[in-house]
Amino acid sequence: MDCAPETAEDVVVGVTDAGASVRGVEYALHEAARRERQDETLAAATERAREKAQRVAATEGLSLGELQRVETGEVGGRSGSGMHSIVDGALASGPASSVRPDPITVRATVEAVYELEN
Repeated sequence: MDCAPETAEDVVVGVTDAGASVRGVEYALHEAARRERQDETLAAATERAREKAQRVAATEGLSLGELQRVETGEVGGRSGSGMHSIVDGALASGPASSVRPDPITVRATVEAVYELEN
């Protein structure tokens, strides 16, 4: 079932009150939102790589030349330990508990090689 994270608890309670069981709850970004966050993260990582390279070059009395090579990668996905245990814990401890998602973290790595100039 696809629902907004803020309604997940109500959905779980409604389903279990109706006599069904819930095996787990999984939170994820929709594809468009995931791509948008990845693009933002990649842009920030690229800028950070350039800033670090400029700082290293300046320390040596040099400046950055042209970008020679760049490699990017995605790192991990969700922070936290998964939703299955959250559902189990919330259901076991009664109606006062809640089912809330752990943050979804989007990370990127950037390795950039610049030409150095005097």
